[in-house]
Amino acid sequence: MKYLWEFRRRVGVHRDYPTPFFLLKIMRFANPRLELPFSEQDVVKWILEEWDDQNCWYGRTSITSMALALIYDLRFKDKQKIVSRARQCLLENFTDTGNDKGYFSNNLVDDCFTVYNLCEREFLQRAENRILQEPIRKTTNHIISLRKNGGFWESPPPYGGTVGPLIYPTAVAIRAIISYSIRNDSYLAVQISSILLDKQVVNLDELRRGLAVINPFWGKVSDQPETETCFILMPFCNPPLFRTTHK
Repeated sequence: MKYLWEFRRRVGVHRDYPTPFFLLKIMRFANPRLELPFSEQDVVKWILEEWDDQNCWYGRTSITSMALALIYDLRFKDKQKIVSRARQCLLENFTDTGNDKGYFSNNLVDDCFTVYNLCEREFLQRAENRILQEPIRKTTNHIISLRKNGGFWESPPPYGGTVGPLIYPTAVAIRAIISYSIRNDSYLAVQISSILLDKQVVNLDELRRGLAVINPFWGKVSDQPETETCFILMPFCNPPLFRTTHK
């Protein structure tokens, strides 16, 4: 992180996923807090320098929603104007298909980012942002409808590169669906944890008895890692997936 900050004007990054978003996400949600020679305010200033009143952040709904998730609860100049315009930009890019589904982007992965960016924080709970709840719900329905036979999702990577067309889209689709669903069902986290724990117990028991080779709960490890590599999915700190509210 120190390297990225020190050489921020020269370091090579993807034009649609610039460094400051990555830096701020780590800085805000790393545990324990990191000791760094620059502050959150420094990085927020950098992010705001990338702002454009017409296109918000790069004309990308996924990046604009990420920016909102990262900075909506911070203090900065012209905050109300910027947050309001970004919210409107998302609404302008939403297409309602008329069958209780819709989308912000033609790219599945891009839409998954938008859903969990907004659902994993409390952004949608604020009164002024509730106008986005229905588009997010319909986009989640759209994501679910794109599930292929066999239980996976398929999509080209939104930022290019060599990420495989199955593992990564499936991972982010599941994350988006869970992030949305858990907002309406506080016990879903318990159910998911129970399923994963039960699976691990079964695997360990089989291993002890020598009946099977243990595999991770997400399935058999790919034998083609060069074409099916998956990025680490970085959650926001304490998203609803990792806490349960009992009413």
